[in-house]
Amino acid sequence: MHSFHNVCKKIEIVSSKEMKDFEKHQFLKKSSYSFMQNAGRKVFYFIRDKYKQKQPIIVLCGPGNNGGDGFVIAKQLQDYNYPVEVYILESKKNYKGDALTALEEYNYGLKK
Repeated sequence: MHSFHNVCKKIEIVSSKEMKDFEKHQFLKKSSYSFMQNAGRKVFYFIRDKYKQKQPIIVLCGPGNNGGDGFVIAKQLQDYNYPVEVYILESKKNYKGDALTALEEYNYGLKK
């Protein structure tokens, strides 16, 4: 892991290989979906704490893990009565792995 920081220049703190190795090691201890749920919860807390008024929110969810994060965040927001619209960018059959799990757990309406 690198520790040098320079605000004038983008420097890689963790290489792609290092991150993949870290994730692989962590996922042996705990499911990758639990990490997605935790990340989504943290984003929800950020939105809740940063924006006191419940503004309408649009979430775009593709078939990858970032899309899965979107479903988790949107579910948290809707569970707490935020006005949320979720758009899927692909047919449901194209969602796999954790993104599919998050899509299936998201029990609110979807738009395309």
